[in-house]
Amino acid sequence: PVTPYVHADFLDLKFNGDTLYACNDGGVYFSIDRGAEWNEITKGLGVMTFYEIDILGTDWIGGTQDNGTNGTDISNSQTKHIQGGDGFGAVKHTGDNSIEYLTTQNSFFRRQFGVSEDKSPIDLPTNGEFWFSEVEMHSTDPDYVFVSAFNEIYRGNGSSISFSWDSLNCSSFFTRPNGISGYVQGINDPLVMYASNGKEVMRCLDITNPSPVWSGLSVILLDTSIALIQDVEVDPLDFSKVWLVAGGFVDGQKVYFSADTGNTWSNISGTLPNVPIRCVVYQPGSNDGIYIGSEIGVFYTDNDLSDWIYFGNGLPNVIVQDLDIEGSFLYAGTFGRGLWKTDLYSSCPVDLVLTQANDPSISVSTGTQIYHASQTIKSSRIISGGQGSEVFYNAGNKITLVPGFRATQGNFLQARLTGCN
Repeated sequence: PVTPYVHADFLDLKFNGDTLYACNDGGVYFSIDRGAEWNEITKGLGVMTFYEIDILGTDWIGGTQDNGTNGTDISNSQTKHIQGGDGFGAVKHTGDNSIEYLTTQNSFFRRQFGVSEDKSPIDLPTNGEFWFSEVEMHSTDPDYVFVSAFNEIYRGNGSSISFSWDSLNCSSFFTRPNGISGYVQGINDPLVMYASNGKEVMRCLDITNPSPVWSGLSVILLDTSIALIQDVEVDPLDFSKVWLVAGGFVDGQKVYFSADTGNTWSNISGTLPNVPIRCVVYQPGSNDGIYIGSEIGVFYTDNDLSDWIYFGNGLPNVIVQDLDIEGSFLYAGTFGRGLWKTDLYSSCPVDLVLTQANDPSISVSTGTQIYHASQTIKSSRIISGGQGSEVFYNAGNKITLVPGFRATQGNFLQARLTGCN
């Protein structure tokens, strides 16, 4: 539809004949009357830049840079725009799927669809800076929600639309004002919370205390002068088991694990590539299955694996800003290529048959794909897309390229008899 509106953050303006094109953080528009009316031509492209996602049942919601908060039913290809501005935190109410909470620039909203599409602005504490605010539901009591300010976390009582807020007293213990970069509440013990401001990791054992007390946790070997902590995760059945991930370009300083509530830490970075890690999520019911989102995709490990494996077949080579698990699926909110989902990890298959019909890639580009089988791999696929399309086959006994298989010019294929190792 024709509209006078064009997104405010301009990147480029250019005429092609009498047609004026505008490239901005909201998409690409054109005008045939020198800007009086505009047509958007990027609708339908999966290019959202997500900060935070949350999936509950068959619904998702996510905050995106410059394109607000969006969401819909997972099966619906048409995304619903919920709120403008920058969408930061976004979460579904775990007790009532029709209720959602979201944050924008210094604002917090409660939305209930099916009853009223109107969003209710909720007053935030006056002494906080709510920019890039992460919002999380209480792990066991849906009457409460947490929202991070710059260097503080607040707990909101949302049992009615009129919220009341309590400070968790983080700023009294963080010694460096870097801003909250991640926090997580215990599930088997909801009194426990871990939080980081990038430079420091703190632990509180009773967040319901009127003046919660935090303890600083030293992460051995992590050089926080050049590799800031990005996210924190906890085992839902054992709050003493904690993981954290780091950004920066420091080789071998990516992921850390503690089995004793953060008193001591192990570096479990393994052979991860030297790229920033943005997020981490634990797979419930697994043998400590951990997924991490990096600037080049997703990686996975658990107690049965000796190292990390690439977990991104069909996923673009893109920043993964947030991960979420719902049911048997892993969801990835990317920074520039929209929202993706895949089945959760399963152990290495004995034999693999790869065809065009089960190829997860798009038709014009294979992207990066890594396959393992303990015995055989048989492939009739077409590897296409040129530079950046890289496929790795790793089988124990035999790799067969059957008629129909083709790797077009400029692509990369490596086939090795290495099995699942």
